Amino acid sequence: MKTNESIRLRTEPGSSSNIVVKIEQEFDTIDFLSLKITQDEAYRNFCSDYGVLAGRVIANDGFGVENAKISIFIPLSDEDSEDPIISSIYPYITPADTNSSGVRYNLLPKLGKTFEITIKIPNNSNGDQQNPYDYLATPDYTSLGTFPLLRTDGTNNVWLLLNFDDGSGFTTYRREVSRDFGPTVPVGTFPDKFETLDNDSYLEVYNKYYKYTTRTNSSGDYMLFGIPLGTKTVHMDVDFSDIGSGSLTVDDFTSLGVPPSTFNGNKFNSSTNLDTLTQIEGQNLSVDIIPFWGNTEECEIGISRLDFKLTKTITPSSILFFQAFTNTSDYYIKRGGGLNSCGSGNGNDNKIRELKYKEPLGVSVEAVADGGGQEVGSDIASIKYPTGNVLFSIPMYEAKFITDETGNLVPSPDPDKGIPTQGSYKIFIFNEETNFTSLPTSNGVIGHGFHFLKTRGYRYDLINRKRLLYTIGQRYGFQEGQDYDEISIAGNQKNSNQWAFPGTNINGGEQRMGKIGGNGETPIVYGSLYMPRLEAKDTGDTDAVCPRIAVTDNGFDSPNGGVVYYENAIEEYGVLDVTDILSNFKVFGGNLPPTSANNNIWDINLTPDYNDLKQSNQTYPVQFTVDVDVDNNGNVNFPKRLNVIESGALTDIVTTTELGNNGIQPNGSPSKSHRGWYYFYFGLYENNTSLEYLKQNLGV
Repeated sequence: MKTNESIRLRTEPGSSSNIVVKIEQEFDTIDFLSLKITQDEAYRNFCSDYGVLAGRVIANDGFGVENAKISIFIPLSDEDSEDPIISSIYPYITPADTNSSGVRYNLLPKLGKTFEITIKIPNNSNGDQQNPYDYLATPDYTSLGTFPLLRTDGTNNVWLLLNFDDGSGFTTYRREVSRDFGPTVPVGTFPDKFETLDNDSYLEVYNKYYKYTTRTNSSGDYMLFGIPLGTKTVHMDVDFSDIGSGSLTVDDFTSLGVPPSTFNGNKFNSSTNLDTLTQIEGQNLSVDIIPFWGNTEECEIGISRLDFKLTKTITPSSILFFQAFTNTSDYYIKRGGGLNSCGSGNGNDNKIRELKYKEPLGVSVEAVADGGGQEVGSDIASIKYPTGNVLFSIPMYEAKFITDETGNLVPSPDPDKGIPTQGSYKIFIFNEETNFTSLPTSNGVIGHGFHFLKTRGYRYDLINRKRLLYTIGQRYGFQEGQDYDEISIAGNQKNSNQWAFPGTNINGGEQRMGKIGGNGETPIVYGSLYMPRLEAKDTGDTDAVCPRIAVTDNGFDSPNGGVVYYENAIEEYGVLDVTDILSNFKVFGGNLPPTSANNNIWDINLTPDYNDLKQSNQTYPVQFTVDVDVDNNGNVNFPKRLNVIESGALTDIVTTTELGNNGIQPNGSPSKSHRGWYYFYFGLYENNTSLEYLKQNLGV
């Protein structure tokens, strides 16, 4: 078997020195950075005077940027300047020139992830319009992407009449198309392929002036063949919202201190002045194109090398999302001599528990960087979420990686260089108006404690270039007859427009979230965060507690969250990476509602038999059809994230930690309450869950 013979041209990333090398062996490929030149490509124009340009677009002093646009700038010719059509499409004599709309020369696309297409349907012999659904063989298919069910304005995405018979004998219809690539807010003028092929003038301009145009691969590398020799201007454009799966969002920028006024709400701004946009960077560099076959007699080849070093920094993030809720204002956990004895629930313990007396709670979220290594992160200032739907962006700053010479991602030897893939933070969740910032000095003060997420590393999936989406988990401890049993939620007591809360059958009676059979098995619900109202009194004891519900600690390091935090029976319990399972929920096209409560709305077969789990008919462990392991008890074991930072040097988070036999503390021995029995509750009300909020604001 013939083996592949390759010649590697050694080079240093970030260097723009031309390379000349003598070929002294037969070869199948010439390897350069992450690129390859085949023998056929090398010898195709052996005697021609042309050059090859190659290089890398680099961010963070070492990370190759995907999908950056590169082009040899070609000035408008004197002949074409006299052509009103060509010169209107391409008026550029220098890269700084602008078109009639004031937009400079650029390689950024005109179309984004979502755009409209139009079609013309011939009228029938009577001159009447014809419907696309009757005329087209496949009216719901397009090779340009897909037709989403809803338009971006929320209306049904059907073929809409745009213009009836403009005198041409045709009727025009329009419809919205969606695709999985492109910027969220298109700001450029570069035509799409289908637009070029449908317009002779665009095609002429493309073939003449964009002849040497390409984009970087996943390693940030590019190569252009057949370039005329001599000094050329090379133009580069990058849209940070469109660099593959490492694309940045508005939240990524604002979490790093960019003023929110810079953006259009949760969307990027558009402008004719591209260089004022936060998400855009363009550069023009000069390069000397040397002959590829510089000396044919000596078999020397030459490659012109040009790297672009971006001035803007790429800082990916992960997202923490959930919905916070509390008791309605009339119901709270009454004091009984202060926090030290919680007492009963305002005269009606049942109403404290019942779901229909719950409402979303506006909360603020802040984070303290707590990595402890060489790489230092910045704290995230308090962000307010008035509706209770939280979408908290968490910037990465640790575990940095660079792109090596061959295009592989490797750990950075320098803590100041590379793309970060982890951020370790402590996170605090509280209500600014009602949190106990100090112990009340009078009777009857009603407020909220705060929740505290212990330090853990939130991550960015560098191998798959995925921004990870986490949701919060909360324990729901229950022990009948104790003061703190009033925090258990009766899932079947709800209003008609509420989603039922996951629950179990307690003593054959009402369904409350509590133990799921066996001793010490504490269920964890992901997707929401319950913050019960508390009535407090200063007893003079700085360590006063409400047993297993709230504790007072004046020395706690919450910047703004106060001194009373929820603990033990109702504390947060880790976070769950749900990035790869969102497609199973109805909001994202799957079958599952945003709650694990049954209510006769499950439409998947639960196998194997769950009778041995001693659960009610209301709630089951979630069983997904994605690529996960399911053991003989039906427990779902989500796979570890395929991430290069899982090297053993970094600690795992609760999503990949087995719980011990008591269902609470991590332990090497799995039990019935280990990772696999996940219950979900993403919000109180239909059409207002954190899943809807996530989709609307991130477009995932």
